[in-house]
Amino acid sequence: MLQTAPISNSLNLNTNQNILKRINTILRSNALEHIFIQWLQDSISSKEFYKYSRDTQNELLDTLYEFSQTGGELAERAEKLYVEIISWV
Repeated sequence: MLQTAPISNSLNLNTNQNILKRINTILRSNALEHIFIQWLQDSISSKEFYKYSRDTQNELLDTLYEFSQTGGELAERAEKLYVEIISWV
């Protein structure tokens, strides 16, 4: 678990607010999710994905499935990749 209190307590109100606004912008953009999907697509294209342990493959598939339930472009990309993977497994 991250412990932000030691840092956030030492910052002024304006800086704290700006940091939270930036984190919120990143979260709302689904940037990390899109990076994850692109990285996973690259690992499938290079056939590396199929060398991962079954546990890792299943964990990644679970994440893709969760993303596919969110709606929008992220869900479409995740669902397409999910279907592609399970057709090979």
